Amino acid sequence: MPVLIIAGEDDRHMTLAQSKRLFTAANDPKRLWVISSAQHGDFYEHSPEAHARQLLSFFSEFMQDNLSTYNEEREKMVWIKPNGNNH
Repeated sequence: MPVLIIAGEDDRHMTLAQSKRLFTAANDPKRLWVISSAQHGDFYEHSPEAHARQLLSFFSEFMQDNLSTYNEEREKMVWIKPNGNNH
């Protein structure tokens, strides 16, 4: 399973060293994105454009195979709707 770790350099809840240890421990494929001056939950505010680029890049690079598998499995599923009409 692909892993994306986004870390803020100024995060007081999870230090950059802790984020790097998580990254090192994770299996491939993996990516670490460190945002300078970011804290724990303000990644998007630091650079919305970079945020979008990083996420889209990660998903397109690592999730394409998983998306194909998901779509294949989704076709086999029975969907139960509140009105009783199943698909």
